[in-house]
Amino acid sequence: MALILKYGNDPSALDREAAKLKREAENTGN
Repeated sequence: MALILKYGNDPSALDREAAKLKREAENTGN
């Protein structure tokens, strides 16, 4: 939730954060 508040005015930054978290989750799952 903090990320949404922090990047709420910058969708591209929010997208980058989401993509980074997704990659990290996939790497952890392997």
